[in-house]
Amino acid sequence: MSRFGIGTVQFGLDYGVNNTLGKPSITTVKEILNCASLNGINCLDTARDYGDSEAVIGDCTNEFVKSFDVVTKITAKSIEEFNTKVKDSLFHLKSNKLYGLLFHNFNDFKENEDLWIAATKLKEDGVVKKIGFSLYSPDQIDWLIKKSVCFDIVQVPFNIFDRRFESYFKLLKNMSVEVHVRSIFLQGLFFMEENKLPDHFLPVKNKIRLLHKISEKYSLSIAHICLWFGLLHTNIDKIIVGINSLKDLQRNLSILSDYKYSEDLLNDLIELEVYDEKILSPVNWKL
Repeated sequence: MSRFGIGTVQFGLDYGVNNTLGKPSITTVKEILNCASLNGINCLDTARDYGDSEAVIGDCTNEFVKSFDVVTKITAKSIEEFNTKVKDSLFHLKSNKLYGLLFHNFNDFKENEDLWIAATKLKEDGVVKKIGFSLYSPDQIDWLIKKSVCFDIVQVPFNIFDRRFESYFKLLKNMSVEVHVRSIFLQGLFFMEENKLPDHFLPVKNKIRLLHKISEKYSLSIAHICLWFGLLHTNIDKIIVGINSLKDLQRNLSILSDYKYSEDLLNDLIELEVYDEKILSPVNWKL
């Protein structure tokens, strides 16, 4: 089973700092999903807040319904709102079950822990297989562990710059938590040429330049290096990558079939770690 999962925010929104293609057509989405299905990719990641992504998936996956595990994310401040949004998600996805249901905003849960009762009931009723959280900072995991919240699945950012959650991966696996990582390309930031970087990213201009030099040194694409960096961590179950074209998916599949490990490459990448959350968290980007 593939460790690669398709992020579908692009199916519903014009998303990504380096996205030049915009939102794909329904025909393109069907091509992407057909290719994914044929290549053993079984995970689709979406959310109520991703525009009409859920509806697009629902309109396109009838012929692939047995091939994909759908994980969606909900923002809600009350049990009533939570249950309503879950019903809406199922309606748009044209499904009566979800593989995974994540709280999209950790503070929603933190401010109303009774929401966990609603999520647990959905799991007990067989509507959802796994429940958990989309997290943005390590202190959120610390809080959940301290509170002894027994979650099944978690999604966190992880990439060459952002390694804040790296030390938690083994712990989470020991807790039988399914670990999904996102932002492996940091919304496409790693692909941008340094002379085209918005001013917000000037503090990491030298690191972007160094990453491109490393790419040339090892004759490996930026995408290969970024995906390889995620695949190296065996405690990561799924690497969620946003896809907006068939060519994009095929390029990633090519990397997955023949990714290369190098201790020298890993050592070169160590110095690229970034600690500034103004860079690591897209919500803080000023573009």
